[in-house]
Amino acid sequence: MSETTHRTPRRPLTLLLQTLALVVAATFPSSSHERDSSAALTTLKSFPSEAFHFQDDIAPWVDRIVARHGREEWRCVVLTHELHGHMGVLNVLGAKMGLRARELLKSPREGLHVVSFAGLTPPLSCFNDGLQVATGATLGRGTIHVETASPRPGARIWSEAAECDLTVRPEIMKRITQDIDSLSARLGFGSAPYFAAVRVLSMQYWFEMDRAAIFEEAVVPRTQERR
Repeated sequence: MSETTHRTPRRPLTLLLQTLALVVAATFPSSSHERDSSAALTTLKSFPSEAFHFQDDIAPWVDRIVARHGREEWRCVVLTHELHGHMGVLNVLGAKMGLRARELLKSPREGLHVVSFAGLTPPLSCFNDGLQVATGATLGRGTIHVETASPRPGARIWSEAAECDLTVRPEIMKRITQDIDSLSARLGFGSAPYFAAVRVLSMQYWFEMDRAAIFEEAVVPRTQERR
């Protein structure tokens, strides 16, 4: 027989190692792209939380915010900003409130209903986009309603078992309103310099504000009469 006939093909070691690496990567996702078990993703395999994925002014904040507030808040606020089209403090507040409601109600993102009291006039109404992203209650699903009388930074959120009323603490809202009004007066509401300054302000507030400490909270059982 020829030498070719007697030769047994052997799998290259490099190919074997590459295959093993793919299996390990699929079985144990890296910590930088950890999938949050409380919120299944629809199109992404994992949600980015490494600094190099983000714009230069956001990148230095990534690790600090994830360490302080967790991956799920990071996901909710990032998606809110992308939905909303620009960054803002009220976006952040809405997302933090929605996530806080899920914690208080011990509820996943599915199955919640929301009445927002933030109205439909910016900047306060920016709050509504954060609520939609963090709670999963959306206009498309018909599970969120916005009250327009006497707008305020609050919402009523409920599951089958319980409901909660959340409102931003007055001292927190006063400080935010003063900062936004000051930027508006100096730079012109809606101008490019205004939005650039609001971008910086929103990152500072995002990092500083603990969602467990910035709301007035009331949780009650969802009785038959309240359904």
